[in-house]
Amino acid sequence: MAVDQLDFELKAGESLGIVGESGSGKTLSALSIMQLLPNKAQSTGEIWWKGSTRLDELSGSALNKIRGKQIGMIFQEPLSSLNPVMTCGEQIAEVLRAHLSLDRKSVRQRVLDWLTKVELGEPERIYRAYPHELSGGQRQRVMIAMALSAEPELLIADEPTTALDVTVQRAVLHLIKSLQAELGIAILFISHDLGVIREVADRVMVMQDGNKVEEGSVNAIFSSPQHPYTEGLLNCRASTHQQLRRLPTVQDFLAKEKEDISRFMEGLKLSSQELSDRQEYLQSQSTILRVNDLQVWYAAKKNWLGQTTEQVKAVEKVSFALRAGECLGIVGESGSGKTTLGKSILRLIPIRGGEIWFGDHLLTSLSESELRPLRPDLQMVFQDPFSSLNPKFTIHQLLREPLLIHHREQSAEEHDARIVEVLHQVGLDESVLLRYPKDFSGGQRQRIGLARALLLRPKVLVCDESVSALDVSVQAQVLNLIKTLQETYEFSLLFISHDLAVVRFIADRVLVMQQGEMVELAPTDELFNAPKEAYTRQLLNAVLD
Repeated sequence: MAVDQLDFELKAGESLGIVGESGSGKTLSALSIMQLLPNKAQSTGEIWWKGSTRLDELSGSALNKIRGKQIGMIFQEPLSSLNPVMTCGEQIAEVLRAHLSLDRKSVRQRVLDWLTKVELGEPERIYRAYPHELSGGQRQRVMIAMALSAEPELLIADEPTTALDVTVQRAVLHLIKSLQAELGIAILFISHDLGVIREVADRVMVMQDGNKVEEGSVNAIFSSPQHPYTEGLLNCRASTHQQLRRLPTVQDFLAKEKEDISRFMEGLKLSSQELSDRQEYLQSQSTILRVNDLQVWYAAKKNWLGQTTEQVKAVEKVSFALRAGECLGIVGESGSGKTTLGKSILRLIPIRGGEIWFGDHLLTSLSESELRPLRPDLQMVFQDPFSSLNPKFTIHQLLREPLLIHHREQSAEEHDARIVEVLHQVGLDESVLLRYPKDFSGGQRQRIGLARALLLRPKVLVCDESVSALDVSVQAQVLNLIKTLQETYEFSLLFISHDLAVVRFIADRVLVMQQGEMVELAPTDELFNAPKEAYTRQLLNAVLD
């Protein structure tokens, strides 16, 4: 049962945050209010709107008069929620034409007013732009404008900031709060991020396995949680204030007695001596990867002859060294060049200039055929495991493919033995082998992606936003797993993320990027406690702890 006997109410002008792990029933609860449940879903109970209208009894035409006009909704992923073949302005205009009696000119002006109100610069350009031409933060603002343009009385926001970097996330939350104050609307805000909920909600409802386990004011829930599940959710988030040897999980809190929790949490903290010893050890290790003045430029505009007239400097003169067994965190806002840097190091995209040394191999001078023998040593775990795993392949086929390419001399039995060994190391078993990627949760798919990358025993692993889409409890499990696997395989790690708390937990040093350039590079504890650059301080100040 996805949601079981759920009761709650929301007052005019109030903000209610709903939190819980993936599969707890948060989104289904919101969709049931809008009567947008999947066809196979069956629901019972009553949903009352403004005390006089039962939404669960209304016809489709009656619901359409309420959706958008009285209740607006911001969906989790704006790129898949926005129509790719309509301009952003026309999509907002469509809402206005459906619910308000306005002429063409008034509709256009109101759309431009709303694009300005949600703090999108160049509203005329945004009006004409298609969703793929905008950044994640810009698309999310378009969704907010669309949801609020008819000035509804209730806004349902389903994970609206999950994939946004810290500065954009804070800006979007500030925008939602300011619009709430201006319009006097109620907000139902769904998130797995407790920091976000603390920022935006008046009351909090905690859900687990389709049930409400706790409800109360933000202050009460955060200062004195009554249920061990709530306490687990609050504590399994990585923090920018301290480094831990491992992250606690929700299961830790459900399994332990109340009096054991404080001793358990204290035991997870790393002392300054341990951090110092770790840095000293890394200094004694050899350099496995060296990047010198790396440049990656993209063509931004071409003339009618196909010649490049403008270029974007995605990565500009970046240099660093990575030691054996070290984890280097790479942070920065969207568009800072983090992912481009990671892909260019693995020679997955063209490079304009600079050098990449892997041991004694100058990767930037090698052809693809010369690179091929080195590919097993340089592996990548991508942000979205679902799109990086072939949906037509079983897990067995997906995992055997790299072994067939790079270890043809081994028998099928040897391949299968290695696959089972790695599956066990990432917390899975043989039962997954005949299933397909669609059959698994996000956390399980990320474990499969890790298993595929580790099959060939790499010396350098690049993780690109590999936990950003996971809820906090699953994120803690995967981060602990990556740390354990790094100790087991002794690989070096480039960990790319916009989440500074995650980077503080996992990284030995941190490289901060802005607009393609390296801003700051320092040991993790030093960078978080005493950042030298204003941009780094700006990023840290934007974190919602």
